[in-house]
Amino acid sequence: MDHRYGNEFAIYIRQNWKRFLDDCFIIWNSDISLSDFHSELNSLNPQIRFTINRNVNKMPFLDILVLITEDNEIVTDIFSKDTDTHMYLTFYSNHPKHVKLNIPFNLASRIMTISRSELVCNKRLEELKVYLTFYSNHPKHVKLNKPFNLASRIITITRSELVRNKILEELKVYLKKQQYPEQVIDYGFKRH
Repeated sequence: MDHRYGNEFAIYIRQNWKRFLDDCFIIWNSDISLSDFHSELNSLNPQIRFTINRNVNKMPFLDILVLITEDNEIVTDIFSKDTDTHMYLTFYSNHPKHVKLNIPFNLASRIMTISRSELVCNKRLEELKVYLTFYSNHPKHVKLNKPFNLASRIITITRSELVRNKILEELKVYLKKQQYPEQVIDYGFKRH
């Protein structure tokens, strides 16, 4: 590809091409025709055929809907296909109780992680409540927002925890470079 489109374009593709199994995603920002690039991809291997979906403002990728706002900001939302019934494990199934109680929590965590807009997030959580109570017979605690409030608290803690852990890890690397004894470093970090 370098020889046909140039090194700069090849670097852009390598850095921005996102893939999970057979789903690929890229925001096209090139003078090169997307149709030409699509044809080039399909010529690489006769056994592999790429299909293409084009949209200026929004594009689904796996379970995420990627949107570009009027301000050219990229925002994300939950995506589900039209065929998705949103039927989750019924609460009256013969599964361990902790499994059934964790379904609303994990679904709410997923929504709060993917949907960054508070307005959209609240809308998706309300939809989830309907799916869980109407289709899956989840009990009153779902209607009272308990799993959603718990998910919100945990996500907030997790995000700050990730930042804290990154800082601590960088500090640990720095101390090792300064040749502090391993025992001193380990003892200091066990206390935090």
